[in-house]
Amino acid sequence: MGARRVRCILAALCAAVVLVGCESDPSYDGRPSTEWISMLDSSNAADRAKAARSLGQILAIHPRSPAVTNALVGALADSVDQVRLAAAYALAMDGVRLKGAVPGVVAALEDTAHADVRAQAALILGAFGSVAREAVLPLTAALNDPDASVRANALQALGRIGASATESGPSIVPLLHDQADYVRLSAVQALLKIRPGAEIAVPAFRDALDDSSSSVRAAAAYSLGDLGPAAAPTVAELALRIGDREPAVRGAAAFALGRIGEEANEVMPTLRAALDDPDPIVRAAVERALEQIRSDAASRGSAPHPH
Repeated sequence: MGARRVRCILAALCAAVVLVGCESDPSYDGRPSTEWISMLDSSNAADRAKAARSLGQILAIHPRSPAVTNALVGALADSVDQVRLAAAYALAMDGVRLKGAVPGVVAALEDTAHADVRAQAALILGAFGSVAREAVLPLTAALNDPDASVRANALQALGRIGASATESGPSIVPLLHDQADYVRLSAVQALLKIRPGAEIAVPAFRDALDDSSSSVRAAAAYSLGDLGPAAAPTVAELALRIGDREPAVRGAAAFALGRIGEEANEVMPTLRAALDDPDPIVRAAVERALEQIRSDAASRGSAPHPH
């Protein structure tokens, strides 16, 4: 391939890409980053918000641009929520996740006037993942927010922060009794991800097996299975869920019993009866559970439950 053709291809690529990476000053929508940064000082809030979003587009391709990240950190202090949240979203993107932006997003989370702002701030803090370790306490406080969407997003954020948010476990447990189904589901999922310890997780998930929402019951059963043998105290409750009206719950309960292993030997008759379940996915889960329990019992030298 000749040098001229190479130059032509490179030129075409630069023209085709919205964010031009062939310039020293990256551009978006025909404007260099310096122009968008200047627009953050506009007296018009809509223009400032547009500038923050556009700078976010630039960061998607140039995540380590100091001038852009610094400008967006400054925009976190904007007086208009729309601008602050646009800047926060940009700084929380994959490849960016600027730790220095976390305090500014926490400030939005603690905004007592607008529930939608608090909900969005919690969502953004979750996007930072483990980088937002310093936000664990404010997010834990947000679990008491009067708005359900804020509580749910705070739970999801703590889950995405993961093991660094283990200390929030005791504060999450009460939300398993929240009035909103999706908050209770988020609570189960958060506990699974932060891993607060079996002494907290096992009783919490066991209680959630009786939830009125099938999604919560299924998530609780799956979470007990994820704990493995530590969930042995819940074998009887899981066996009851093998008869749940919802296939997703029955399958999750079978999965959990299989993961518990030999300690679930006592409910083998219940599992064998479920081999006739009308749902093929449930039948497969039951077969796998029976196999796992037998295998675990054999490895420990225990006799499997008789037919």
